[in-house]
Amino acid sequence: MKNYLFITLTIFVVQFSFSQEKTEVITAAVTETISSDVNETVSNENLEDAILESNTQETPSNYLKKVKRFSIGVKIGVPNIVTGGIEYNLPFLNNHFAPYIDFTKINYNQAGESFSGSLSYSEFGLNYYFNQKAKGFYLGAGISNFSIKGVDSAIKLDEASGRTGTADTNFEFSGTALKLGVKTGGTFYVRFEVGYSFGSFPTEITITAVDNSDPSLTEVEVVEIPGVPGISDSGIVVANLGFGFSF
Repeated sequence: MKNYLFITLTIFVVQFSFSQEKTEVITAAVTETISSDVNETVSNENLEDAILESNTQETPSNYLKKVKRFSIGVKIGVPNIVTGGIEYNLPFLNNHFAPYIDFTKINYNQAGESFSGSLSYSEFGLNYYFNQKAKGFYLGAGISNFSIKGVDSAIKLDEASGRTGTADTNFEFSGTALKLGVKTGGTFYVRFEVGYSFGSFPTEITITAVDNSDPSLTEVEVVEIPGVPGISDSGIVVANLGFGFSF
């Protein structure tokens, strides 16, 4: 009987030990499976994040598409008065450089008046933007030409005799303009420029009058240009406000 109990107890202990070992093995396997699933889930999440980041990341191609390269607009100021202009941001050299052209020509010729004239201004050059988006602060350098022409076909030459003549004058200035500017972004932009145009600014103008009855009779008069703030012998201040569209 004792032997029977001993054998039964021994079998029970062996079974319990085997069952515990099996449970540990199963538990370890389950733990390993769960850990593998968790790692796989984390890995999948990291992969999804990487894909999302790759899709949302600004590629050079997408970045270039965001730059509004072509601008067309108007500038109002001195010495340009009112000018229309275009600017194109170059698609290389990190979008820093943008050549530009400004031009205007205003003619005055009213019926019944003896005076007629014209004003023209042109400037072409290059802007250097500090950032790579064709907006914000920039430095500009260009060549400017400013011209005023006037003709009066009924100017009085001699009060006593009543002689009249045709007088004409021509004022021209050419300079090298250096400017600091700032331009907003968006489809509609606003810009402001300030600088100086270096050149030999005339201090006087010459008026030549020819007698209407006798072209051999001429009169020449030299008129000094009065002092104006911002104008000197070496050039003229540049300041303008502009607006327009970019696309």
